[in-house]
Amino acid sequence: MLNIHLDYGDPFESRPRKPFDFFKARVDLSYGKDIGGNIWTMSSDMVFIRQDPPFWEVDILIGAFQHFDFWDSRVFEIGALAFGGGIITKWRMSEKSNFQGVFHLGIVPLAASNSPNIDIVEEGVHLRNYDYSGGGEAKLEGTLNLADRVQMSAVYFLYR
Repeated sequence: MLNIHLDYGDPFESRPRKPFDFFKARVDLSYGKDIGGNIWTMSSDMVFIRQDPPFWEVDILIGAFQHFDFWDSRVFEIGALAFGGGIITKWRMSEKSNFQGVFHLGIVPLAASNSPNIDIVEEGVHLRNYDYSGGGEAKLEGTLNLADRVQMSAVYFLYR
């Protein structure tokens, strides 16, 4: 498995936001591609327990996001464009350890997926075996960073 992950911008930086000033791209060789970026955001800093240094400090980013997903596996193919809201949180457990949680819920105005029920053939040429539709999507991600040396992630995407 090959995983390339790129984050552009800091979602927790306190400053006025512009479209796509935070961008995330991920490529997993065995599962497909996920590309998304923010459209509008507002951020808030919250501290649950104040210590010196801070312990369990929480940063929150709430905003409108745009996603383009393309999955090409042995079982299915999906391409989807989505717009919706999301929340990104980062809990600092120590100076070098944190947990980042992400939740997105969006409307999919246009998507395509392969289908065993469609095989359009004209003059002996296979033109397409996919169908267009719309719907919704939900994304849930959790990443645990330990001492800036170990990172564990779990990701769940749902398309309807």
